[in-house]
Amino acid sequence: MAYDLAEDWRTIWDSELAGMARDRELREGVAPALAHWHAASGVRRDPAGAAGPDAASRAPALDAAPDPRDAEIARLSARIDALERKLGIDAIERKLGIDARERRLGAVGP
Repeated sequence: MAYDLAEDWRTIWDSELAGMARDRELREGVAPALAHWHAASGVRRDPAGAAGPDAASRAPALDAAPDPRDAEIARLSARIDALERKLGIDAIERKLGIDARERRLGAVGP
């Protein structure tokens, strides 16, 4: 039930945002406010045009929190690699020009 309610809420917002994006008057009315907000945020553009906050005002980025599943994923990945070596799949993939990572991600057929 909670999932259905959340899904309904998301659907409503998707519909509202899509409607707002199509509304020319709303876009034109909101654009000056967003420009002012952007100017007040301290975000600057470097000469190459990429947006980014001033380097002096930023704290260094933190590493992502460790995921408890990382060790299990690494163990399973190592096991898959060992099985593929045992079966000689890497040699077959090299002959066919297939990257094992692409195959694992589903970019290449079975």
